[in-house]
Amino acid sequence: PVLRDAHYETDAVLDHLLLHQNTAQFVSKNLIQHFGISNPSPRYVQTVAEAFKSGSYEWTDGTNTKTFGENRWGDLSSTVAAIVLDREATSSVLNADPSYGSVKEPLVKVIGFMRNMNYVKSEYANLRDGVLDGGLSTSIGQMVYEAPSVFSFFSPDFSPPGPLGKSLLLSPESQVLNGITAIGMTNGLFSLIKNGLSDCFGGIGRRGGCSYASGYLTYTPPGDTSNATVV
Repeated sequence: PVLRDAHYETDAVLDHLLLHQNTAQFVSKNLIQHFGISNPSPRYVQTVAEAFKSGSYEWTDGTNTKTFGENRWGDLSSTVAAIVLDREATSSVLNADPSYGSVKEPLVKVIGFMRNMNYVKSEYANLRDGVLDGGLSTSIGQMVYEAPSVFSFFSPDFSPPGPLGKSLLLSPESQVLNGITAIGMTNGLFSLIKNGLSDCFGGIGRRGGCSYASGYLTYTPPGDTSNATVV
């Protein structure tokens, strides 16, 4: 064997996996789930898979037409366009279906809440120590670098007990939901609102108690905020 053999063999393995007949459907279904739809229809998955394989996706609103992709197998621009522009992702009619959409991941929920509520760090916050508590995988179900295995926090095929499970529907993010994480999320957000980002009363901050916070939420509603106008 020569020095380049391992390089060529690695490329051959990667090409085999990428071009496998199941890869396009598998990748498409998982990407759709990560974009917020836990139970995509077979038609939706097939549309995205075709965009993945052809490297091209054509979108039209009835008047205008736009094509995405560079006509290459595995083109992510055409794949993502097929995910976010498909009628199953954009139709407001589907919002009436209680099984449509997905449960938001705990960490994404916390970070989104902080961004929407204009979180601002304190002048004396030490960012070298991190901002969020390192044990959030226990209290809210998820934390950066704390996945229990290489397969992340939840299975893409998880079906929770109850109405969804009886209907054979999926809710991957629900795998990290239980009584402990539900209470932990509630306490964490209440503490963040009242005390800032700290570990005060079950807070999700790294440290500080109730007298010190790494930052605070600064959002204020626009306009008149009297009790008569706030619902």
